[in-house]
Amino acid sequence: MAGTLVESNCREPKEPPLKSKTLEAEIIIGAREYVTPSGLSRELGVTVRTLSRWEERRMGPPRIKIGKLVLYDLAKLPDWLERHERQPLERRTSPQRRTS
Repeated sequence: MAGTLVESNCREPKEPPLKSKTLEAEIIIGAREYVTPSGLSRELGVTVRTLSRWEERRMGPPRIKIGKLVLYDLAKLPDWLERHERQPLERRTSPQRRTS
């Protein structure tokens, strides 16, 4: 059929983590892009309060605080995510029960 588009099984390469269409830099200073806690919380699916708790426990993503303004450097977030990646546990086989 002339003029008909044929779908291909080829897919576009996946974008790197945190380069989704929903997380865009809210502040750009020089060549650095930053996002606010509300923007990052939306992307990660957690509350702003959770980000604050993570910071209190020193387990949250790296941040910059200037007065009351909190910013997260978008370039540093993929490394933070990678450090928090966990592999699934291997399933242990339980010992066979004896039926005597």
